[in-house]
Amino acid sequence: MSELYKRGTVWWNDAHHSEGSQDVPEIVRGHQPLLLAKTGWIVRDDEIGVTIGYEFAPRDERNAGNIVYDFRGFGFVPRACIVRVEYLDPMKGGGEE
Repeated sequence: MSELYKRGTVWWNDAHHSEGSQDVPEIVRGHQPLLLAKTGWIVRDDEIGVTIGYEFAPRDERNAGNIVYDFRGFGFVPRACIVRVEYLDPMKGGGEE
């Protein structure tokens, strides 16, 4: 597990759409954002938004003398959409590059 990145969940309000026909009452009920969540490693959390990695795989770059952190899959959520960020454990670091 990475000592540089904290695990967490990002909750945000997302836009959505519907396919097919709907009556007006259904459309009115859907007139709100959809609350969604992603859980993973918080790679960066700043005023622009949050980038979160899903599957974590450290690679030991022995020749360079450091460890490279790879994520298979990641997502970005703009700050204006974020409802809250919940950090799941007290690991070191803070996601700065």
